[in-house]
Amino acid sequence: MKSSRRLRRTDILIVFAWLAVVGVVLYLTERMERSARRHEPLLEASDALKQKVSMARFWWRQAETSDGVEKRRNFFANLDDAILMTDALMNGSGTALDGVPRVEEDVLLAELAGIKARLQLSRRIAESVWNEGQARGTESAAGIIGVGDLLGELWTAADRVGGAMASALAAEHKRMGRVNAGIIIVLLLLFCVVGVAANGNRRQIEVKRSELQAAFEERSKQLIEVTRRGRAVIDAVIDGIITIDETGTVGSINPAAERMFGYRADEVIGRNLKMLMPEPYRAAHDGYLAAYAQTGEAKVIGIGREVIGLRKDGSSFDMELQVAEMRTDEKRVFVGIVRDITDRRRSEQQMRLQASALEAAANAILIADTTGVISWVNPAFTSLTGYTPDEIIGQHTRVLKSGLHGGEFYAAMWQSVAAGRTWHGEVINRRKDGSHYIEEMTITPVRDAAGAVASYIAIKQDVTERRRTAEALRESEERYRDLFENATDLIMSTAPDGHVLYVNRAWRETLGYGEGEISGLTLRNFVDWECLPRYMRIFERVLGGESADKVDAVFYSKDGRRIVVEGSISCRMVDGMPSSTRGIFRDVTQRKEVERMKNEFISTVSHELRTPLTSIRGSLSLVVGGVAGELPAQAESLISIAFKNSERLVRLINDILDIEQIESGKMVFNLHPIEITPLLEHALESIRPYGEELGVRFRMEQVEADAMICVDDDRLMQVIINLLANAAKFSPDGGAVDVTVSRQDGRVRVAVTDSGPGIPESFRRRVFEKFAQADSSDTRVRGGTGLGLSISKTIVEGLGGRIGFESEAGRGATFYFDFPEWRKEGTGLKPEDHLPAERGPRLLVCEDELVVASLMKRMLQSGGYAVDVAYDAAQARRLLERNHYDVMTVDIGLPDEDGISLIAELRRHERTRHLPIIVVSGRAEEAGFAGGALGIVDWLSKPLDQARILDAVRIAAATRPSGKPRILHVESDADVRHVVSMVLTHVAQLFSAGSLREARHLLAVLPFDLLLLEVTLPDGNGIELLSLLRRSTGPQVPVIIYSSQDVSLDAGQRVAAALVKSRTTNEELLQHVTEVIRTAAAENRVAGA
Repeated sequence: MKSSRRLRRTDILIVFAWLAVVGVVLYLTERMERSARRHEPLLEASDALKQKVSMARFWWRQAETSDGVEKRRNFFANLDDAILMTDALMNGSGTALDGVPRVEEDVLLAELAGIKARLQLSRRIAESVWNEGQARGTESAAGIIGVGDLLGELWTAADRVGGAMASALAAEHKRMGRVNAGIIIVLLLLFCVVGVAANGNRRQIEVKRSELQAAFEERSKQLIEVTRRGRAVIDAVIDGIITIDETGTVGSINPAAERMFGYRADEVIGRNLKMLMPEPYRAAHDGYLAAYAQTGEAKVIGIGREVIGLRKDGSSFDMELQVAEMRTDEKRVFVGIVRDITDRRRSEQQMRLQASALEAAANAILIADTTGVISWVNPAFTSLTGYTPDEIIGQHTRVLKSGLHGGEFYAAMWQSVAAGRTWHGEVINRRKDGSHYIEEMTITPVRDAAGAVASYIAIKQDVTERRRTAEALRESEERYRDLFENATDLIMSTAPDGHVLYVNRAWRETLGYGEGEISGLTLRNFVDWECLPRYMRIFERVLGGESADKVDAVFYSKDGRRIVVEGSISCRMVDGMPSSTRGIFRDVTQRKEVERMKNEFISTVSHELRTPLTSIRGSLSLVVGGVAGELPAQAESLISIAFKNSERLVRLINDILDIEQIESGKMVFNLHPIEITPLLEHALESIRPYGEELGVRFRMEQVEADAMICVDDDRLMQVIINLLANAAKFSPDGGAVDVTVSRQDGRVRVAVTDSGPGIPESFRRRVFEKFAQADSSDTRVRGGTGLGLSISKTIVEGLGGRIGFESEAGRGATFYFDFPEWRKEGTGLKPEDHLPAERGPRLLVCEDELVVASLMKRMLQSGGYAVDVAYDAAQARRLLERNHYDVMTVDIGLPDEDGISLIAELRRHERTRHLPIIVVSGRAEEAGFAGGALGIVDWLSKPLDQARILDAVRIAAATRPSGKPRILHVESDADVRHVVSMVLTHVAQLFSAGSLREARHLLAVLPFDLLLLEVTLPDGNGIELLSLLRRSTGPQVPVIIYSSQDVSLDAGQRVAAALVKSRTTNEELLQHVTEVIRTAAAENRVAGA
């Protein structure tokens, strides 16, 4: 009974225990539901934040592609709503998440602070971009990209906030579940205890305890897993998270911050945060915290900013900092979220540089959307088209169309770029002012993040002028090609080896070759064999850089016809080397034949007409002179008419023959000094009868009796007679012709003045033209052919004089000519004894003919020599006793002694034994034979050639010892000789020969230490000189071949060195020359010993 009552009490306890458990479970369930209802607004706010950020991003992308105030307004409205929602979430989370673990709440608050700072930064950048765009007429590409990137990051952050908040609330619910589970376990344990106590059943208590223990361990594992996951979230965040207290001491640091700063967590936790800051941030950090603690004024907290971080290795980097404030257990804790923005800064800098480059680019650049609406242009676009950014942005690209391209052109262009391909081509567009221009344009598609074409960039270059130039060049080439092909001259181009490169049509037609046959031709195929050596010598000189302006040659056509040509040859050089020659020739075969016939005709006229005319005129002159006795009056008149007309015919024939001689260059002048007054008196006597016939008197009004000029007196007499006859012919009956002689500035002038009507103004420029007459009636009234003055002008100028006239209408005309005055050397035959000290070597010229002596003196003085003249042997001896001379010239036929005897005498005296002597005589060959043993340097024949005598004197002067080795340079090219002379002038005395003949002569009269030899010479091969040197009895002269071509091995074995000009530098040439001379000198000393 008692046991039964105890059992009933136990049952009652168990029932109450179960009722308590059920009651507690119902209470806890109600509590969890209230918590869920309290957190629902926060979750909804998180979703709304994501929606606002997403909408802001959408309206920004819309504003990127096209302009619109409404789109920008929608963007800013959504952005501002997102900022307000962030504030609401931050302010509401502290109470709404009561009971949530502090770690989850810290992460949530840090994320919300970062989102708010980024939203504010996005708004500032967007305002800056659009404000700058309104000022410049276009948005910054860097700013557009920056805002787009920030909004993308914000949406991701907002998504993380939603997840973090859900995780935080789930954590709270789990905690409450764990609490509920704990209470239930306690109650169950109590229930079990009661049951065990009631029943005394230990076994049941043990079972219940095991079950409760297992449940507790499971809940503990769940708690550990939740904590681990929270820690993993913090560790996985890409941004650095650092917490500090009010003193700046670091409480925690996540792995991202460790990587960012290079410190481990244990190196930072417990130390002041300023260790991560460079100056001046480090010194001011504690002050910031203290000021905030006293005033509550935040400079960083809740406000994002960019600062500088300091790594463990001492390097600094740009970072973005967001700081949030929290309170835990009445303590203030600050959470800092940092992000390394070094790459972003670098990208921004790069974008700014790229934007600046686009702005400063010389090429025009525009950006358009996929519909063709222009969104951006650079200044070069405005310069090219005339459209400003305000005028063109928002316009379609079709405003630039010129209308000169068809629709298919633009369709193909847009089809290409729409497919993502780059388009390149030329377009004719229209400027703002309506003018057209040609541009070279490249259109490149720009893709968005999804890979779709979002916009186009077009780069334009104005090629209008280039195309005009190219077109002008093309037209010019066509014109020149047409001129080349249709030219009547024979034009050809040849390679340096003589192969024909191209010819024109006239060349092909004249020589009978087809176009396909030209490529295989060489000069040897069509140049006459007799003419070929001379032509090839000219060809070689042209390849060396000379030009040949007058080339006569004979070509043979394909069918064997002989074609005489004349023309010019020039060379085209590339990098200093001959590339090709250009020859322009004219077929003169017919002209040469005509000239031959003309010469035969002139010869016939000269003989067949002059001979009978001479007889006729002579006979008539005798009859008129009375040889046949007195004639009847009528017969005398007829004979006089015949005589006058025979004289006229003789003058006409002489004039015609003179013109022919002048035009063919065959007129020869025999110059010698004369006194002008006797010549004028003789002319006046000759012309006086002609003046008497016309009733005109001749007078010499002014005379310089001793005036002398060097002329051909016969030809000058012809000029004087012509001027006197013209003056008499145009003077009135009873008039006078005045002749004067005067000196003017070292010249002698002869003037003939008539008293006629003067020369009309309109005729003056044609006075000296052939067949010119002031009035055709003059020919009939006064006679004449109109050739006299033309012939006179040619003769005067050919003699070295000048001719002209002065005339005044109604007051007659004065014709004059003048020549340099010729003066005798000294007084009598005494030469000049004193010469300027600065002149070159002093020469003695022993010559008895005054004209020849004067001519030689002028020639030698022009070469820089001081010259004395002796007119006989006795005077030469006196001058040699008194003066020192470097060279002497001697004429063989002296008036007082034979020249050979004088030279022999001079060789017997010590003073003149080694004096270089040159014989100048009409008997030079005889002198050479007779004086070979007298040490005569050279023999020159009269008439003298200036170049020959200067060369001979130069060589003779060089025979005096100079202390330097003598080098003979045999080279036909004057420029090469000059260059080599400059290279070797400091080490040797250089002599030059332009041909084999000159070289042989120099080798015969002078000893040389070295021969520098060119193989190709105008009159043969330079190798021929080697045999001459081998036959010499003296020391062998070493030879260096310095040629434009490689020499054969056989020739090379007989010389000291074989050099090719194009492959030998000046330094190498100098080195070879000095080495060969030094070696030869050493060998000669050994041989002499």
